[in-house]
Amino acid sequence: MTKAIKPMIKALEAMLGPQDAGLFLAICCDLLQDCVKGKEQLNLRTIEIKINDYFSSKYDFEKEEIVEN
Repeated sequence: MTKAIKPMIKALEAMLGPQDAGLFLAICCDLLQDCVKGKEQLNLRTIEIKINDYFSSKYDFEKEEIVEN
């Protein structure tokens, strides 16, 4: 997993630029913190990203694959 992080961050920077890539990651962290606020540690089963109410994609951590586009 760690080896995959650098290329993914570089891909994110290529898509959004370095400043907006960092902002995107910070916003994702804030949203995740808000979702789990006041709860015990959680195991991620799925995560869904929706952009501009148009594009959405869902990832299943147990299957380790994208399950919806």
